[in-house]
Amino acid sequence: LREEQKKLVLSKEDSSVIANKFKKAVNNLKLGFREMPREAIEVLMSKYRGIVFNFIDFNYTNTLDRLCSNTKKLNDWGAHNGSWNSMGQFIQVHGTIDKDMILGVYDETQIANLEIFKSFDEYYLAQMIKAQTDSVNEENTYQKSVQILNSSHFVYVYGMSLGETDKFWWKRLCELLLKKGETQVVIHCYDAPKDELLRFDVKRFENEQKFKLLNLGDVSEEQRKNVMSRIHITGANIFNELENIAVQNVKQAKAS
Repeated sequence: LREEQKKLVLSKEDSSVIANKFKKAVNNLKLGFREMPREAIEVLMSKYRGIVFNFIDFNYTNTLDRLCSNTKKLNDWGAHNGSWNSMGQFIQVHGTIDKDMILGVYDETQIANLEIFKSFDEYYLAQMIKAQTDSVNEENTYQKSVQILNSSHFVYVYGMSLGETDKFWWKRLCELLLKKGETQVVIHCYDAPKDELLRFDVKRFENEQKFKLLNLGDVSEEQRKNVMSRIHITGANIFNELENIAVQNVKQAKAS
């Protein structure tokens, strides 16, 4: 992880270029969608003047933090409905490679053999349960992140797999969908099939991902009718314009 973190080089020459490309990416959240889901997102966003971008980072590196800070220095996050967009809060919910790193699973049911913890104190097991580790760290990152999530109307999930270990967050996301009828959620899946001639594979994949989220969120069959159309699955990479810069940075990091 430390080696990966070193790959982001923000020199004075390219910092503004990177910031502008990052700004373009976070303002291009409708990338890759067909007309109907794109319109649904546009209708939601048209209700608000200026967008506040909050970031809940599940990565342990400082890469996203540095990109956000670099963009914030320009004091320019784009415009929307006649108002300026802005940077909101940034939280590394699972800590960093230097402080308060949180690893593990959702709860004790995901640990195959609890007997091995009996000879240790309570903190040893707490290190394996993500929410308990957050409590031990005494920084309230989970509580702060839930508050951000609950105040949101549009959520874009990028770079996270729909798995059991982060079930806490999938449940919170589904609760938001059920509580706020206008909420739209986008989940980026890097392995999504290409949207080409025949769409059966695409729709099948999208429904599989939606059901996976709703199963993790313990959403009932009856409740699913109200949220399915507000969950959008995409394989489009909103950060594609940063890929060439990332490659250059890797070369620079190796050279140094």
